[in-house]
Amino acid sequence: MPNIGMAIPWSLAGVLFIVLIIVFLNPEKTQIWSSLVQGWFASVSSFFDRNAITGKIQGTINQFTKNLEKEAQGIMPYNVKIDWVRDIDREAFIKEDGTVLVRLGYSHGQLEKSLVLAMMAFCSKALIPLARPYLGESLVRTLDLYTVRKMLNEAKTKGSMDYFLNDVFTPEIKTDASLGVRCQTMENLDRRGMYTRILLRQLEELGQKLYPAVANGSTVLECDNFVLFLKQIAEKAPDEDVELAFRSRGININVMLVAKRDKIGRQGYPPYLDRIKKMRKKGIETMYLCGLGINIDSTKAITNIVEKNGSATIISSEDHIILSPRGKSTPAVCIILNLAH
Repeated sequence: MPNIGMAIPWSLAGVLFIVLIIVFLNPEKTQIWSSLVQGWFASVSSFFDRNAITGKIQGTINQFTKNLEKEAQGIMPYNVKIDWVRDIDREAFIKEDGTVLVRLGYSHGQLEKSLVLAMMAFCSKALIPLARPYLGESLVRTLDLYTVRKMLNEAKTKGSMDYFLNDVFTPEIKTDASLGVRCQTMENLDRRGMYTRILLRQLEELGQKLYPAVANGSTVLECDNFVLFLKQIAEKAPDEDVELAFRSRGININVMLVAKRDKIGRQGYPPYLDRIKKMRKKGIETMYLCGLGINIDSTKAITNIVEKNGSATIISSEDHIILSPRGKSTPAVCIILNLAH
């Protein structure tokens, strides 16, 4: 007969082992769970309230950065740590251990406001950190505001979103009317899967090329034009032809859209393979192959062919979801090729 007294401790040890693995692999989620528990006692003591807010902020931001890095490495490479101080609204700086320390003024029960302030301060240091000195002030501000909005939207924090829209975003739009238009452009890029995978990735790569040279303003117009280039692709009509290659001193890419099933049926892969060879001869360094719906398999097949024949090497391949202007979800793939090997 089995020893029940021995079975229970071993079962408990197994459960604890599993819990420890979950905690180790998902520290950001653990912070959020801990904040929920401590939030139950927030009304009793400022100690629990402060810890609950800290866990919520750190867990939410770190979960977002973890997901963003999967889409494009290097565009938000830091985690956040909160430090509560007196007589200060907010400030942030990058520590040597690879974290962004955000210092906030603590107010009891101000989770919604504190989360937004922390995100704004964090983005000012952590979002495409090497590229920031070489971008125009308006583009940097647009990227920060849109990324914070994206972060809040994914976290589903309505109270913080309301605070952001009413107390941060709307006042800035009243000061700069073009800001709303620029943020709408970022949303359109994001819906098409191009915000993180192409725009932010290329801007950060530009920063890697230039850092630590002193910024002289020569890249501001280049980056603004790059945004307009991507905007035309993201907002084009299905049968509309737009420029798909962008060449400048720091950014040298081509976007290939594999979206016409009838074209593949009539001509097969040669037109796409020929275009890749043509772009390589023209000196294009990076190519983004974007396939939608039933063309995903064809897109992957094309990249496998060019890699095998030595025309290019695959940097990354990611399946994701894009949204049409009407909000319809469509499966997609974004494959990045290096043509400059």
